[in-house]
Amino acid sequence: MSSLEDRIKKARNIAGLTQPQLAKILDVSHRTITNHEKDASKITVQIAQKIASVCKVNEVWLLTGKGNMVGSEPTEDLQHTTRRHQDLVREFRDPIRGLVINQRLIELEKINQAVFDRVDAYIAGAHESARIMKGQPAQQPGNHKAESKPETRAEGEAKKETNDPR
Repeated sequence: MSSLEDRIKKARNIAGLTQPQLAKILDVSHRTITNHEKDASKITVQIAQKIASVCKVNEVWLLTGKGNMVGSEPTEDLQHTTRRHQDLVREFRDPIRGLVINQRLIELEKINQAVFDRVDAYIAGAHESARIMKGQPAQQPGNHKAESKPETRAEGEAKKETNDPR
């Protein structure tokens, strides 16, 4: 899959725009476009959406590399993923990093559910620890799917041997 930087440049080229022309349309500096084409880690979701709109490319393709670059609308699954990404990344201080992390978690869940569950449990534990260290009240049981600590390999093997469903 190509990088976000490569897709930004490709979208601009497909639209027949130079960097200065795209910058003027987006009301940003030429240097901003140059920087995004070299390192898109600082690009906002809003700028990426504007680039997709101006260059007439699929927003999902531009942000994730999935789906068609131009033409047809994204599939229902990709539309749902994009909306979910947009909702989630708005909560991050660094929206692009939030998008990348969210995408990695989605892919991890598809690749290996057991590893995903362990990562989820670890994040829940780290979150709870951070809340307590900041003096915030502990989260009530039942507010998060993965509340228990992930089982160790030995615990997993023992469970297999005894056919214990816990």
